[in-house]
Amino acid sequence: MKQTFFISAITLLLGMGQCAMADGDIAAGKAKAVTCAGCHGPDGNGTDNPAWPKLASQHPAYIVKQLRDFKARETRKDPIMSDQAAQLSEQDMLDLAAYFSRQKIKIGTADDNLAEHGGNVYRTRITTDSGNTINACIDCHGRVGAGKKNKNYPRLAGQNAAYIAKALRDFRSGRRSNDNGKVMRMIASHLSDDDIDAVASYIQGMGNYSRFVWPVYIIALLIMVANLVSPSRQEKQIIRNLKRKQRRESRGMQ
Repeated sequence: MKQTFFISAITLLLGMGQCAMADGDIAAGKAKAVTCAGCHGPDGNGTDNPAWPKLASQHPAYIVKQLRDFKARETRKDPIMSDQAAQLSEQDMLDLAAYFSRQKIKIGTADDNLAEHGGNVYRTRITTDSGNTINACIDCHGRVGAGKKNKNYPRLAGQNAAYIAKALRDFRSGRRSNDNGKVMRMIASHLSDDDIDAVASYIQGMGNYSRFVWPVYIIALLIMVANLVSPSRQEKQIIRNLKRKQRRESRGMQ
């Protein structure tokens, strides 16, 4: 029973990185990504223009959603991206997302003069004049900027500061409105330009979250292995009974 559970757990852990991309073909996505390379780079780490976002390591479902929104030209519009997305089929989007999500993001650096302020903005919830509390960045995007796949919150860690700043200003002005429940527009409306520039720089320097995630997986595996090799309560009782019997037999022989 334990062995079956252990094998199932390992299979689940190893398969977590694949399940989100089950509908996209990575090889096909790589071939199709040639047209994206001019702005986003061949591996999704961008080019010399920091206003264009990095796509590497982004959650595939989030990439697909943005492409759909660009194609619809309603809640998110851009002259270049909307025209590009208009030429993509649903399968194209899935393939591109599968490819870019598998590329390793290259982390940038934060401005030392902005890091402390940016970190405070990222971690601190906002209290409105009416006394309501609005989530901080950390509540949705996580302590290390990894985002949440199951809720389609994007990875932020390592993203270009110029792109983050533009996105926040677009949410603040309402130019961009493809956020669920108006959450990003609500948050951005309470941020000053200094807040935006600081948190954008802080995000650009956030480290690769995989350094934090994989140790958790390893610890979980070690616990399961320890549980597998350790005797159960019933097994411990059997061992104790055998030892008692052995001691009684030893005394009887003396």
